[in-house]
Amino acid sequence: MAISNRDIKLLWGRAAGRCCAPDCHIDLTPHLENSGDTVLGEMAHIIGRKYSSARHEPDVGANDTYPNLILLCPTHHTLIDSAERDYPPELLRSWKSDWEGSVAQGAAQVTTRDELMRAVALLLAENETAHSEWGPTSLRAATSPSSDDAAQTWQLRRLSVIIPNNRKIVTTLRNNRSFLTLDEWGLATRFIEHAESFESHCGSPRDAGCYLVFPCEFADMIKKGARSAESRQYAATREY
Repeated sequence: MAISNRDIKLLWGRAAGRCCAPDCHIDLTPHLENSGDTVLGEMAHIIGRKYSSARHEPDVGANDTYPNLILLCPTHHTLIDSAERDYPPELLRSWKSDWEGSVAQGAAQVTTRDELMRAVALLLAENETAHSEWGPTSLRAATSPSSDDAAQTWQLRRLSVIIPNNRKIVTTLRNNRSFLTLDEWGLATRFIEHAESFESHCGSPRDAGCYLVFPCEFADMIKKGARSAESRQYAATREY
């Protein structure tokens, strides 16, 4: 049985493309200086399907679906399968649940309007880089429109970078809406609608009429606010 595209998306997206092992959480799609973009992630079974596999339970119907999988780096995948008595299924499920929960609830810690603008701007910049390098309008897509590797990398970037960052931005905005004017919150809600429809689209592609495009006005507002914050910080440093 092969892992379905749906289960792959759930696994990579909910783990934000990082190892679920505590104190690890290494980026599983790093860009290396000589090798370029590299996929390190391994989709490990919590309960082994084969009789000879780690944590196999004869009375349990193990399969290749999302509930029975955990995203790990190669080191931790090897470790849990080599020392299965030290890493029982219930422990691996707790690793997965704890990490995915932290990803889902993640929000930047801010106490001022300037910190809010800068935190959101940094996340948007990371998303912009992923989109410009690998998205459908990127140079790679234009020069190699039939490249399976490029398409796969874009799919992983959406799941491991853009969607987790969008979730963090949405939570941060909602938690700190008091720092925004009424008009700014209006732009923020347009981004929130976009982020939620984008994530839904990635999980189950739909036609253009059901997909809300990225609100450029929101990005412009955040960039302007972040630049102003940096200017004030620089001025304060010079005065000091």
